[in-house]
Amino acid sequence: MLNIFYQNKTLNDTLIINVSSNSTTDTKTDGDVTIGYSGNAISFINIKNVSKLAGEKWLKEGLLFPTKNLLSFIQQVSKHDLTQYFNNGFKIGLIEQCEEIKGTHLHKCVVSIKDKKLNIVCGAPNARQGLKVVVATDGTMLPSGKQIVPGQLLGNKSEGMLCSYRELAINKESKGIIELDDSYQIGDYYKEAYVNLR
Repeated sequence: MLNIFYQNKTLNDTLIINVSSNSTTDTKTDGDVTIGYSGNAISFINIKNVSKLAGEKWLKEGLLFPTKNLLSFIQQVSKHDLTQYFNNGFKIGLIEQCEEIKGTHLHKCVVSIKDKKLNIVCGAPNARQGLKVVVATDGTMLPSGKQIVPGQLLGNKSEGMLCSYRELAINKESKGIIELDDSYQIGDYYKEAYVNLR
């Protein structure tokens, strides 16, 4: 997994890179770079004074998509290539099946994100078969800091989350999950979720 956030005001010009959800057992700091380790594996990298080091257009506060330029910058400063870790994110999906879970407001959905099908429990009133949606996949971190992990809800497997504009910190009014039109392609990343792609 790979989740990248930039915070200027609240965290003093720091780029926060989460690489693993494993507990950090050791940290090493070299100048502006702090690397956390879980055993021998990297769990996080924090880079301070990023605006002085980078000065790039991608430097916006919030969740950042790991573009080639951003990953190149991280590798240059931290000496670590994180490309291999990016297997998560906000994907465009299609609800192929949707059925109510009796006695609740929840729906049990099967959602295609092109290369795989996910079982997702969703409480949004507008969840329905045939709807194109935004899916937070396993390991993805929401702008609020909440990380998506597989789990069980009322005995039903849930392997991701269907997102609303509010959950993605996008200033649009909506009731329930985001409904996408045909201009969006299943399996693509939902660019509006990332401040450096908006």
